[in-house]
Amino acid sequence: MDTHNKKTKGTPPPPVTTSVCSSFSAECGAQVTFTGAVSGCKLEQCQSTDTWPFVKSDGASYGPPISFPLVGNQYIYIKSGLTVGQSYEYCTNSSCACANEAMKTVTITG
Repeated sequence: MDTHNKKTKGTPPPPVTTSVCSSFSAECGAQVTFTGAVSGCKLEQCQSTDTWPFVKSDGASYGPPISFPLVGNQYIYIKSGLTVGQSYEYCTNSSCACANEAMKTVTITG
């Protein structure tokens, strides 16, 4: 049996820190910290049919939208059950002041 790169059950995936203006890769369940998110910046669905990839620590949906700054001790996580290798779209609003296009993706890794 191949156990290479298998995680121990209950071990959380590594957290991810990324610019709010960048696409990124993460594992399901990973905590995500967005840097450079100014007050009024929001993560939103690009299209109503897009699968929203973000949840709270208890697995409950977080947004859309997600408004910055985050309230209290809230953290953003990647939803479990997403397909490895697939990219999930989300958009930033104009308050995020990203120089590139509004659409971003999170690509799910092993």
